[in-house]
Amino acid sequence: MGRGINFNIIWAVPGFLLVCMNLAWVMLILAILCARFRDMTQVVTNVLQVLFYATPIMWMVKILPDHVSRAFIEWNPFYHFIELVRAPLLGHTPTALDWGMPIAFAIAGWGIAIAFFGKYRWRVAYWL
Repeated sequence: MGRGINFNIIWAVPGFLLVCMNLAWVMLILAILCARFRDMTQVVTNVLQVLFYATPIMWMVKILPDHVSRAFIEWNPFYHFIELVRAPLLGHTPTALDWGMPIAFAIAGWGIAIAFFGKYRWRVAYWL
C-alpha cells in the first residue's frame, strides 16, 4: 500500500484478540436468543447489514463533516472495534478511546452473557 512496515503493526494482534473476545459473548447471547425465537436469525441478519453500512467500512471517516464525524464516530462502538485492527495495519497507533471502549464492552458483555447463559442454559435443549 505504499507504506513501510513499522512496530505499530504489533498492536493488531491484541486488538484482534479483544475483538474476538467481544464477538464470543455476543455469539453466546445470540445463540440462546436464536434458539428460543426462530425468527431472530432474520432480525440479526438485517440488523448486521444496517450496522455494516453505518460503520466506516464502505466509506471513509474524513468524508463526514467535522461536527457530525466526531459525535457519530465516538459513539459508534463498531468503529472502535474496527480501528483496533485497522489502525496498526495502516501504521498508526490506536487511541486510548479505541482501546477503552472495547475493553469496557468486553467486561460488561461477559458479565451479562454469563448471567444470561446461567439462567437459560437448562432450557436450550428443549428449545432446539
